[in-house]
Amino acid sequence: MYLILNNPMKNIIVILFVFFFLLGCDKENNNDCNYCDVENPLNELVWLKEIVNEQTTNHLNKMIIKKYEYDNIQGFLVNYCVGCADGSSIFYDCSGIEFCSIGGVQGSNSCSDFLENSIEGEIIFVDTIVQIKPVISIGLGTALE
Repeated sequence: MYLILNNPMKNIIVILFVFFFLLGCDKENNNDCNYCDVENPLNELVWLKEIVNEQTTNHLNKMIIKKYEYDNIQGFLVNYCVGCADGSSIFYDCSGIEFCSIGGVQGSNSCSDFLENSIEGEIIFVDTIVQIKPVISIGLGTALE
């Protein structure tokens, strides 16, 4: 202990080692530092950026995108209509390929064991703004704009 305390360079190395060890990636909770081999999936994965841009432009429904790992595949669960009775969620792999889907009008469930066999990660995108589109009535009513 005496040698480490009297050597400032060793102190710096020990402190840096402890710092990186404590703040390193947490693979158990799926908070991998390079998830899908990128640091910022929303900006670096073109297909995911397009989904977010479409949502933030039109605000059709409430949407949430979460990191998940399912069948040892890293990916994203996109819930296209949070709170909708017939809303669908699609699990995409890191390449943007639809791996499986849950819900929707047809009630599809191509990954019936998703909840039991997936590791839930962090939420990376939430949009709770819903833009109401103008409705034009036909008949005796007035047009709403």
